Amino acid sequence: MIVVRIKGGLGNQFFQYAAGKALAERHGVPLYLDTRWYGADCSRRATAARTFDLPHFAVRATRATAAELRFCFGSEDRRLRARVGRRLPAWLVGRRTWIRDGAGYDREFELLPANAFLEGYFQDPIYFAPIAAELKYEFRLREIFPKVADFASKLSATPSVCIQVRRSDYVSNPMAALVHGACGEDYYRAAWARVISKIPNAQGYVFSDDQSWAVQTFAGCPQISVVDAQWDGPGYLHKFHLMCACRHFIIANSTWGWWAAWLGEHPDKVVVMPTRWFRDEVLNEATLGLRIPGWIVCEIE
Repeated sequence: MIVVRIKGGLGNQFFQYAAGKALAERHGVPLYLDTRWYGADCSRRATAARTFDLPHFAVRATRATAAELRFCFGSEDRRLRARVGRRLPAWLVGRRTWIRDGAGYDREFELLPANAFLEGYFQDPIYFAPIAAELKYEFRLREIFPKVADFASKLSATPSVCIQVRRSDYVSNPMAALVHGACGEDYYRAAWARVISKIPNAQGYVFSDDQSWAVQTFAGCPQISVVDAQWDGPGYLHKFHLMCACRHFIIANSTWGWWAAWLGEHPDKVVVMPTRWFRDEVLNEATLGLRIPGWIVCEIE
């Protein structure tokens, strides 16, 4: 069996589930999810508050039991056990704990056995390339309200552009601001110009976690409107569904926007993403795999 530790927001949850599912399907074994990160102490972490959102989607996995977590070195001393497990061959211990701390794709993933515990972010589509079609089916909301479905139909039938703005913790949290940093007004103006050069009649829809900033920033562009909070839904999941329904995308350096663009079904979609995902040059270099062939990388930030 494969157990993958789920943590962070929806974008990270998708990457972690995708890697775990790909490995489980390769070996023909069940996939289980370790969701202890979302325990009672989650609100006390320095990161933004997150909820476990995968159950709202058509994913095919169950939460791991305590016994399954113990088998896969999932106890609280998992990092100590991981170091021990890494020194022993998989055939001897019968299982493997793999903690992927770095960014980008790691070929060691291809050597993992059929019994493994995974922890990491796995932010590279190479991890799940063989099951991409299945994921596009599973990463659909199980329940969609009629008014949301109607708006989504309008977006998919018109030259709509999802403009994702991520600020919140990228601005207010010193650590997030240091690691990521928010895309500024210059980036969005340059990205919009790239889109308009290809789709002159495009209609932009801004999906932002900072409504006041978005309204002020895009006020001078008649082709762009800001999607208001009435479309958020639980955990902003309705808004995510609307983002995915758009034909084209301008995304921030955020996995939330990346997945919306990746899941977008329009065959001729235009996607613009920032050249920098992280401020750190080494980390940024490791995430080049997020640049899907054909997507436009905008140099101005």
